[in-house]
Amino acid sequence: MQYVPPGWMTRILTWFISDTIFDEIHGDLLELYNEERSSHGKTYATWQYLKNVLWSIRNYHLRRLKKSPSNYSIAMVGNYLKSTFRNISKNRTYSFLNIMGLAVGIAACLFILQYVSYEKSYDRF
Repeated sequence: MQYVPPGWMTRILTWFISDTIFDEIHGDLLELYNEERSSHGKTYATWQYLKNVLWSIRNYHLRRLKKSPSNYSIAMVGNYLKSTFRNISKNRTYSFLNIMGLAVGIAACLFILQYVSYEKSYDRF
């Protein structure tokens, strides 16, 4: 049996996706909706259909822009590294003091952690 998802969700899909690819995406979403409805029920299938419509719109626009979220994060990390090295080279003594303080703090924390774990491993019998 063919089930029909709510019409307002399909209208949202038509607003944001071009007509050339709409039939393909809508057909896939209808198949998923029918599978979910027959196995899990109407409410679950409707929520899954809404989620799939929103993801389809997002993925369609990301493909259209030829950008992906991973490209953004890689560029952001590169930008952070550049600004970090620039700040370190401009303020050498201040950076040296901060890095040494951080190194001493981490080393002290590790020594304390090792000492506590040694003391707790003592046989209580």
